[in-house]
Amino acid sequence: MTNKIIILIIDDDADEALLLATVLYLNNYSPYIIPTIFAEAIKAIEHHFPDIIILSMNHAREDIIGLKIATHIHHTYSIPVLLQVEFHYKEDLQQYIDTLPYSCILKPKDNNFDQLLNTLQFSVPHIVGKLCKYKAKILRVTRMEIDSKGEPVSIEGLEHLFEDKEIKLCDVLYFKAGNAYFKNCVLLRLQSDKNHYYAFRGTLAQCLLWLNNKLFTHINGSYIVSNEKITASNLPTSVTIDDIIIPVSRNYIAYINKVIKERLFKA
Repeated sequence: MTNKIIILIIDDDADEALLLATVLYLNNYSPYIIPTIFAEAIKAIEHHFPDIIILSMNHAREDIIGLKIATHIHHTYSIPVLLQVEFHYKEDLQQYIDTLPYSCILKPKDNNFDQLLNTLQFSVPHIVGKLCKYKAKILRVTRMEIDSKGEPVSIEGLEHLFEDKEIKLCDVLYFKAGNAYFKNCVLLRLQSDKNHYYAFRGTLAQCLLWLNNKLFTHINGSYIVSNEKITASNLPTSVTIDDIIIPVSRNYIAYINKVIKERLFKA
């Protein structure tokens, strides 16, 4: 079965949103509807991970929540947003275009959705993994070689050079607590560079605050792994992340079983 483009409609007018959702469904899209409430919008995005978001706007000077939602999306996700605005004077419409770097169209009259459908057809996003829909983060890291035991090569007392690096969450295999030489750091392993660790200052607890717990799993006291990179279950002792075997703590076995079942055996 071919995956459908998932579209999240954010609109306070239930009748208007339902009509749009029906049109999208009949054109082979997969639409979902939520009201223009900030907390609900963020929750829905993290649940559905849409391929595109259609945000209904009323007036640039009044739709504060809509602009707040759009701004958060722009800062957090790489999900395209289509602003659908009511007809008003040119200078008001320009406020939308100047405020946010999104596509902007007028709401259709007489239920004619041709402009919206044409816009979607000419800018259909690729269906990608959920983590690819997050914007990259800039972390200040130092690169470490990896020895035969999978540990970072370090010399006690050595000063490491830290520099900014763009980290894409879809590239992350796992996070690991720092060793004796990196007590105040987290070690990061990337799929694109398996021969090195990247150490950055922080703790696993801090990582858990900004990582989506639906997409990353804390498998013991030392590791947080990317669910998308789990390729095999070796429970009760370990799991395989891409081609790397990671030990699993007994305390996490029940939860890991649930995650792996959803990840590997979902119909």
